[in-house]
Amino acid sequence: CIRDRSIDNLDLFYGLGIRMAQLTHRHTTALGSTCEHLDDGGLTLEGKEAVRRMNELGVVVALAHAGRRTSLETIAASREPVIKSHTACERIFDDADNHNIDDEYLKLLADKGGLVGIYVWPRRLSKRVYPRFDDWYRHLEHAVSVAGIDRVVIGTDVTYIPQYAPHAMDWTNWPYWTVGLVCRGWSD
Repeated sequence: CIRDRSIDNLDLFYGLGIRMAQLTHRHTTALGSTCEHLDDGGLTLEGKEAVRRMNELGVVVALAHAGRRTSLETIAASREPVIKSHTACERIFDDADNHNIDDEYLKLLADKGGLVGIYVWPRRLSKRVYPRFDDWYRHLEHAVSVAGIDRVVIGTDVTYIPQYAPHAMDWTNWPYWTVGLVCRGWSD
């Protein structure tokens, strides 16, 4: 995450090998608002400058924790595709924490060439403490129906969540994800 007032550090981070960065994480920054808060002020002027510089450098703008308004304004401001590396579909399950995204967001992201990663975080997929494969497949299939197959990826965010292990989304079960997708008519 690019911290407040650190646009000048983008060149330094790029030189150190950074190729993707978020504008915010759990807290609103001078660049934009987080999805953790309902008062989304949108992409700031400094945020627009950061997006411009990231585009020039070839650093992918990541929106995993940006608020909805901040995200939509970032997608519009960016000359390059952006990525929502881990989320789920609000249409399938409204997590009430503003992490999952709506169809308008999915479509705009896809129309600008961006990617959306469907993640496995249990409390974002369903009300169940231990989600089933079917919960994840429903999010993935909905995202593909809205954004297109070339715009949706698996964006796990985490590979092991001790308080939820073992469960269907645990990394040890990843081979079964492929089996399940093939059983649902997808190619491997």
